[in-house]
Amino acid sequence: MDIFDELEAWLSSMEAALESKGFIAKIERSEIDRPNPSINLNLRRGDYEVDILIWESGEAAWVSGETEESVTSVHFDDVRREEGLADLLSRLTDSMAVVPGKVHPPRRHI
Repeated sequence: MDIFDELEAWLSSMEAALESKGFIAKIERSEIDRPNPSINLNLRRGDYEVDILIWESGEAAWVSGETEESVTSVHFDDVRREEGLADLLSRLTDSMAVVPGKVHPPRRHI
C-alpha cells in the first residue's frame, strides 16, 4: 500500500465522523502518468477549508483558511517516513475535535 492508498483508507474510515462534525470531504488523485503524481484531500465546513496535497516524492503541503480571509500554508519535506502521514492526519483530526468550526495548521516538526 502506497501513501496515496493510505490516505484514501484513512478518509474512508473517517468519513462518518467527519460528516457528523459537519465536514464535507473530497479526495482526488492526479493522473498517474505525470511526473511526481499527487493526491489532494479537501475538507470543508462552512467557509473554512483545509487542503492537504501529497506528492509521490513525499513532499506535502497544508493550506487552510476561510473564504475571503488569509490562508495558512505549511510545507513538509517528506511524509512517507513511518510516522509522517499518521502524524499529519492525527493532528488534523485532533485540531477538528478541539476547536469547533476551525482547523488549525499542524506544527512544522513533521
